[in-house]
Amino acid sequence: MDDVFSLAQKAIEEALSSNWEGAIAKNQEILLQNPNDLEAKNRLAKAYLESGKIEIAKKLYREVLEIDPYNQIALKNLKRVEGLNGNDHNKNNNHQLNSAVFLSEPGKTKLVNLVHLATPQSLSSLSPGKQLILQAKKHTICVLDQDGQYIGALPDDISHLLISLMAGGNLYETYVKKASANCLQVIIWEKYRSKRFISQPSFLPNGKINYYPCPKEETKSNEQILPPECEEELIEEENWSIWK
Repeated sequence: MDDVFSLAQKAIEEALSSNWEGAIAKNQEILLQNPNDLEAKNRLAKAYLESGKIEIAKKLYREVLEIDPYNQIALKNLKRVEGLNGNDHNKNNNHQLNSAVFLSEPGKTKLVNLVHLATPQSLSSLSPGKQLILQAKKHTICVLDQDGQYIGALPDDISHLLISLMAGGNLYETYVKKASANCLQVIIWEKYRSKRFISQPSFLPNGKINYYPCPKEETKSNEQILPPECEEELIEEENWSIWK
């Protein structure tokens, strides 16, 4: 039998691949060994939620809160799902996924791999089609999830380009394309082009989408490395967590 750490890594990998049945199985194995593993219970609840089993997810979040009434992950997610039913959850996910699929206009879309990624636990809450937030700083653009949690940053060349365009009035939306333990690929879409840049495409159409390769080897540490600007923002906000 695998030890708890190995099972936890496998559970995270299953979640990153959106293999929710696998994630359920791995987290259940952990709970057989340690029924009070709250991280595993939160992951299991998330997997059930993504599988459309809302009531089971609620029950698990409540079990976490019985042990730790101040567990922020369970509190936030229980509040989020209290008004959901299975159909609402599935409709919401399908809408997000469809939004991302159709973002493919030359000059208006860009496929980018983020750098300075957050921990695998943070990334495992993401699935294809989820919308993210671009936050322009002085020298870089940080990427946040809908809860304001830091996810990663755009590469320097893309950051410098978009900082200028956003300052000039352009608007962009960003969606998850692909997520794994050490690679997060996003689609950036030009939602609105200001009059200042009316004849200037956001991204040069060259017959293919520019691609920033993912690292081939997994990082050996789960420590997230932030650009200086994002690190300052992290300290200022003090409202970040590692599992949504």
